[in-house]
Amino acid sequence: MEIPSKRDFYFSFDALRPISYNSCAMTQSELEEKRKKMVYSLLFVIIGQVGFITLVVLFALVWGGVWLDNYFGTKPVITFVLSLAGIPLSVFLMFVASRRALARFTEQYEAEKKKISA
Repeated sequence: MEIPSKRDFYFSFDALRPISYNSCAMTQSELEEKRKKMVYSLLFVIIGQVGFITLVVLFALVWGGVWLDNYFGTKPVITFVLSLAGIPLSVFLMFVASRRALARFTEQYEAEKKKISA
């Protein structure tokens, strides 16, 4: 049984840095490795954004619902309605954030592809 090293437990931010390299000096496997790092960084960014957006939206709506319920004296009604309304809202915002991250990734990938072919 192999003992895991410290590197196995820490996330490396190298995958988030812009990729720049000399395409003439790299082999095909090295290029594929760079592309995999780009995909992993995209997934990391999307998962982080989706989780953060979901937490912020639901927390804001529940907090706002509790405040409005206390203000109007309608104990659970507004909180319940806003909580249910938060689900499609957070799904929509997750979709928008994912599309933006994917568009940035596509632009970066196309720029790298042009560098390689040039």
